[in-house]
Amino acid sequence: MWRPSVVAAVLIAGTALAQDAAAPRVALDGALTPLAGPVAIGGAGWGPFRRICTTRAMLRADGSEAAGGSPECLLVTAVREDRGTWHVTLQTEPRGTAAPFAYAATRDAAGRIGTVTAMPPGGMAPLSAAQRREAEERLRRMLRAIGVERMTIAPGGRVALPMPPDDTGAEGALDCRPLGEGLVGGRRVVVASCDRQGEPLGGQVAIDVATGLALRQAHAFTARAGRGVTRQGLE
Repeated sequence: MWRPSVVAAVLIAGTALAQDAAAPRVALDGALTPLAGPVAIGGAGWGPFRRICTTRAMLRADGSEAAGGSPECLLVTAVREDRGTWHVTLQTEPRGTAAPFAYAATRDAAGRIGTVTAMPPGGMAPLSAAQRREAEERLRRMLRAIGVERMTIAPGGRVALPMPPDDTGAEGALDCRPLGEGLVGGRRVVVASCDRQGEPLGGQVAIDVATGLALRQAHAFTARAGRGVTRQGLE
């Protein structure tokens, strides 16, 4: 006869497998392979990335993704490295007649976000101190959410990763476990399956080994209209 503890363990494992099967996945260049050993993440503050985009799509009854709206993007207009710190200039992607809003930020080789400065376009009314702080904190949170600080990810281990970029009202981190490694755009990534206890945020993230930036993320969300998927990527 199975002991209650054994039954509970089997039920928990089955629930985890079912959640993994239902969770949105990131697309890789090829197959996902098991980790052969611990992988050191990070070492460069930035890479060749020139665009950061986020899209949201609702899920149909059969689990397929409906066509989402236009992606919301930040363009990386300039990057320079100075003594181990990368200075990055970003701006909102132009839409309609609205002038793009620019930011300057730094990220060091350990993956830490440093200064963030909001630079409103010319002709726009000056930001109040509160508005400037809000704009800069919003970008800081987004940059933290698309990258991790230098770390080592081991097979069978668990790691806390920042919340996905659209979850700006939540604090804390995602509880993730590595699934293996693969390639995204020819770059080596570690893929992890993530969830947040008590929240419908199951999904996956593909972490660039060289920089610690999340090249692709896919996370579930719930809304009044039903269940959907948020996808974020660096290009």
